[in-house]
Amino acid sequence: MEGGRDPPLSDQGETIIGVYLLLLGWISWFGNSIVLFVLYRQRASLQPTDYLTFNLAVSDASISVFGYSRGIMEIFNVFQDSNYIISSIWTCQ
Repeated sequence: MEGGRDPPLSDQGETIIGVYLLLLGWISWFGNSIVLFVLYRQRASLQPTDYLTFNLAVSDASISVFGYSRGIMEIFNVFQDSNYIISSIWTCQ
């Protein structure tokens, strides 16, 4: 291979990766939402380590919403050839 570049993926390979990222994002968001809900219900008796857990759950849920969705949009070409401002901001083009 020239330049050490990987060969491009087929359409089927991109679909598989997109579905994987979609499922991973949903599972991550769901799991972190449960953690946030449990910590909210026990907010009167939170320990210092619980605040760290809360912070990790918020940041991980944010990654599942903003990080995975960017990859999914790139793989499925959601905003391909569009003039929407979000296409340039969200996908860093």
